[in-house]
Amino acid sequence: MLQFRKAAAAAVPVALASLLVGCSGETKALPELPDRLCWDVFAAKSVAPLLPTGDEAALRSRPFVLARNLDMPSCTLDVDGRPSFQATAIRRSYERWINWKSLVGPNPDSVGVGEKGLVWDNGAASYIVCQPSKDLSTPGSYVELRLTTFRSESDAQEVRSVLPTLLKEFAAFAQRELKCA
Repeated sequence: MLQFRKAAAAAVPVALASLLVGCSGETKALPELPDRLCWDVFAAKSVAPLLPTGDEAALRSRPFVLARNLDMPSCTLDVDGRPSFQATAIRRSYERWINWKSLVGPNPDSVGVGEKGLVWDNGAASYIVCQPSKDLSTPGSYVELRLTTFRSESDAQEVRSVLPTLLKEFAAFAQRELKCA
């Protein structure tokens, strides 16, 4: 697990700092982050709008390996010990096993990323086809991609505006990494 401490407010570029002034007048900023996150897929400045302010960030990541059905590499960025952003990939043998109904809530937005890309108030998902099934009983290779934020519902518009670009970057990375067409 990689940990990063809070950067001095003057040292954090404005694009990375989501500054809030608390009741005490103290300015809070994002903790220091590496330039790239989660298998080097995401630029920290792109993920920053999804993160809360805090003192310390920690990155937990499993290697991006999807060799077998239900392999599930994930990467989680914690701020002050709480999950704040997560990227997950899941290998599926059948397209019919990909279902986000329990995750999306009401009114998800369709996005043109991978297959059936969706964005909702605290997440996004899509999938890519590495090898389609030849028929209903022959397994193929599908990679489900999910992004999750842990922001409040009041931030839904900002989350929905940031996630499509991150999902597109995640899908492009997965296609390159797994050599999927």
